[in-house]
Amino acid sequence: MVSSRISGSLTDLTVYTRRSVDFGKPEQPLELRNPRLVLGKGLLINMLDDTEIPETNAQSAFDAIENHNGVVLDVRERHELEQISVAGAIHIPLGDLHLRLDEVPRDKDVYLLCHVGQRSAMATGFLRQIGHDRAWNIGGGIIAWVKAGLPVEWPGRG
Repeated sequence: MVSSRISGSLTDLTVYTRRSVDFGKPEQPLELRNPRLVLGKGLLINMLDDTEIPETNAQSAFDAIENHNGVVLDVRERHELEQISVAGAIHIPLGDLHLRLDEVPRDKDVYLLCHVGQRSAMATGFLRQIGHDRAWNIGGGIIAWVKAGLPVEWPGRG
């Protein structure tokens, strides 16, 4: 394994370029199709070169979920979920995704969601790089979901 340590004011990062994977041990570095990934405490940044990010719109994702062909994986932080969320979504903050891969279904399409689609695009790219070929970014995030008139929960409006 080749790694380099980068220290910064926000977090410490480790860049892994190892080409082996053990899904049973998520604390281990992961095999990547394009082995440039930055993992850190509470942070996951996908360095995308040639990985395509498949994207769909909110309505198509909702239709697949309604037909039991998919699930929403919301990668926003807890404080964001306290404002608005999608009922039935799996919630894994982006920075924890590499530690909680066992919670990501592999038998259905997984539609990744964040606020506007940037973090979910990184998460989609990451999942694709480790071989999860059923991951799709929801373009526009929760904003697009709401604009499409799709159902949401407003926990903060109790």
